[in-house]
Amino acid sequence: MRKLIIILILVLNANIVIAAPGPKAVRRVDNLLAVFDFEIAASIDRSMSRLLAEGVRSEIQGNQKYTVVEQNKMDKILKRTASLSTGCVTMECAVKAGKMLGVRDVVVGNLSIANNTYIMTLTVADVRSGDTSAITDEFPKNENNDLVAFSKSIAAALLNGISSQPVGTAEKESTAVTPRKQAIIGKINSGYIDPTTGMAFLYIKGGCYSMGDSKGDGATNEKPFHKVCVDDFYMGTYEVTNAQFRKYRPNHDSGTYEGLSLNGESQPAVNISWEDAVGFSTWIGDATGKRYRLPTEAEWEYAARAGTKTSNYWGDKDDDACGYANVSDLAAKKKWPKWVNLNCDDGYAVTAPVGSFKPNAFGLYDMMGNAWEWVNDWYDDKYYAKSPKTNPPGPMTGQYRVLRGGSWFYFPWNISASYRFRFEPGIPYFNYGFRLVLPVK
Repeated sequence: MRKLIIILILVLNANIVIAAPGPKAVRRVDNLLAVFDFEIAASIDRSMSRLLAEGVRSEIQGNQKYTVVEQNKMDKILKRTASLSTGCVTMECAVKAGKMLGVRDVVVGNLSIANNTYIMTLTVADVRSGDTSAITDEFPKNENNDLVAFSKSIAAALLNGISSQPVGTAEKESTAVTPRKQAIIGKINSGYIDPTTGMAFLYIKGGCYSMGDSKGDGATNEKPFHKVCVDDFYMGTYEVTNAQFRKYRPNHDSGTYEGLSLNGESQPAVNISWEDAVGFSTWIGDATGKRYRLPTEAEWEYAARAGTKTSNYWGDKDDDACGYANVSDLAAKKKWPKWVNLNCDDGYAVTAPVGSFKPNAFGLYDMMGNAWEWVNDWYDDKYYAKSPKTNPPGPMTGQYRVLRGGSWFYFPWNISASYRFRFEPGIPYFNYGFRLVLPVK
């Protein structure tokens, strides 16, 4: 059965506006919408970027709810601006362009492939309020795939979902029906978009769960298996990317690994120390007045598990990982035959663009694999035995800080919701990255 996730993202502060550089925005027309070219995975024919956008455009135009800007008109307007090219494929670029076009809403798409499965995401955003709805769907790759038809189907489901969902109600089940008449179950979740970097955050409803080694075969620092409760918080939907981190540190270099680049704009920012991550969170906080920080270990594991009790949010079968996480796999084995790897192929030898794989039940991407993620806590291998039950902050002092989630590099058994790793906080490393949280209170 195909799976679908619908996410409604609501900006916390209605007065937040992403300023458009260059020419002033034209007067907004409230039923006018612009569809931008798709962001396409490197392994997919680049010509599909415009073709998929055309498919979405025609489907939305046929809905008659919107007047859709024609592509040639978009190109003419955007070519006259010095700050934007016609190849807008990110939400940040589309919002800026949308203001110049005078539209109410913009649509961007993403097509990736993992574990021989196409994953397509469409996101529509109100350029003034920042309200955003996103839909992700998937289907197996085969020689008869009609990607344009699939893009039209996703667009229809997105429009259906937007019109049928009550905005701002979290964790309620809903049903959307595609033109193929196949019922798809989705979840509504609220969140917001950071105006400084364009980072998306999801609202994570707090609760209690069992933290640590759930199977009994984990390391001693994952024990005892104990109950923990956390308050509500917002968590980054994706790991912080190179493009986002470079807004803080323009010359940041994530580097290469044996000739393979880690520096792509949509790849996670790596070669990051704990101190670098804290500096980034402080910088965004100063810019927005909000208290961004790294997640605690307890918050991170709660978000990673997303209600599951297995080793990973996709279950306990290691070789199922490649649909959900960038791990040491057959793609890596082609480059490094002596590596320990899983018997599946995620299509990436090093870091993948964030969001390339299926999300967990909370709608969070790459909580396992891709890059290790720094958390706020000092490391203590015996902390679980003395941890408080509610919002454990971690030890007060220590020598090392904690990393979670594993990465694409070499050791696939690190890919576990409970696995704990440590490193010196002032030292960056080629597979260390991070994501941020924002407390609700």
